[in-house]
Amino acid sequence: MRPWVPITKSGITNRERDSFYHNNAWRKSSERFLEDNPLCIACEKSGLLIPSKVTDHIIPKDICPDPWDKKNWQPLCRQCHSKKSGKDKTHFK
Repeated sequence: MRPWVPITKSGITNRERDSFYHNNAWRKSSERFLEDNPLCIACEKSGLLIPSKVTDHIIPKDICPDPWDKKNWQPLCRQCHSKKSGKDKTHFK
């Protein structure tokens, strides 16, 4: 165990919990999606042109039927992704 790697309440690391996001297939698919969708969709709705940095699952990955369905993906900047993730955590508990 590495002492600098945070452990969640369930006793596993975030990397173990979200292993889906830590593999080459996801990384490459996400990179291609962001290349095709270079702007944050939430910022665009507000009239801002901010680069997207995160491929977000609109319906959270843990409850959507198919995490590879690109119709459930959206490009977000890190700030918008953090806001959405916080809302998801309270809404989908």
